Amino acid sequence: SLDTRGLPRIFKKFKKSKKGTCDECDIAEPQGVQGGSQTVSDQTSSALEKLYGTIKGVNLVKTGSTVHVSFDPKTAALYGASEIYGCTVVIVLDGQGAVIGHYPQEYGNVITMNDAAATQNKIITPLEAALDLIDFTTQTQAYIVHSSTEKSTGYNAIVQALTENDMPKTNIHSMTYTAGLSTVGHRGKVVVQWELKEDGGARLKLYVQNEEPVYVRDFDKDKNPCAEI
Repeated sequence: SLDTRGLPRIFKKFKKSKKGTCDECDIAEPQGVQGGSQTVSDQTSSALEKLYGTIKGVNLVKTGSTVHVSFDPKTAALYGASEIYGCTVVIVLDGQGAVIGHYPQEYGNVITMNDAAATQNKIITPLEAALDLIDFTTQTQAYIVHSSTEKSTGYNAIVQALTENDMPKTNIHSMTYTAGLSTVGHRGKVVVQWELKEDGGARLKLYVQNEEPVYVRDFDKDKNPCAEI
């Protein structure tokens, strides 16, 4: 556990989520439980590709980096990971903000997700440090985008780092993909979009190599969820 390793408990127990006050006529059907392998078409252009192309360079998380961002209810925002070709990307998000970690497929002469030491050094340590910077709630969702398997050392270490700090396991989603494919069209694209709404709230979306988002949530002007998952 983190306690036995002398590390802080990153979530310090999730706070209970508060339901937001929202315009009931403009609430998207909440999504946040999708997972599993992605069906990725062979098309060479897409709306996601165009959206990805508008992300500022400073908002693209490069391989080997982990960032945390806080959302402003009055400012739209767009973030992503540099195109993935075999790497692991971890996204933890809700209306408070997001943590995006982009981790290399290989570390030295080992596959990162297959090696305990590499997983600890390149994924768990920086991920825990970033997660400690945002107050997440019981509605926070985590997505592990990876080219390994759910039996891999790395995948289980990431899940453990989340669950032993009170994140419900049902809030953690595995999204596998095949490494080494072309990154044309929406392939290789991971995008987090914070989109402002007319009622003063915002809509948060996560796209993972697909035209349709795997996560859609509406939040009020205080960043509380309009509907709970």
